Amino acid sequence: MRLASVLEGVAVVDATSHDRVLPVVVGPLNHVAFVKKLKSLGYDGPIGPSASGTQYKGETREFIVSTGQEAIDEILTQGGVNVPPRPKDTLSQYPEEPAMIM
Repeated sequence: MRLASVLEGVAVVDATSHDRVLPVVVGPLNHVAFVKKLKSLGYDGPIGPSASGTQYKGETREFIVSTGQEAIDEILTQGGVNVPPRPKDTLSQYPEEPAMIM
């Protein structure tokens, strides 16, 4: 399952695939209510972000992926789905370095 939003100023009923942008918690589409409905129906599959690449020209892949994942994590959390920590959040910023052997 992929979630996306639409460009600001574009009516949802008139949106095309080129109007897709990364999902947002508060916007024209109520993703939180949708996730709650999926949960009530017993959906247990993956949910990820989606958007049209034409809307993110000039942005780095890291920015797009990180922004999309942060939105999905918050949407799922507000929808009552347990979101495990991302790997980057479980690693120490300053890992212990191995002792030097002389």
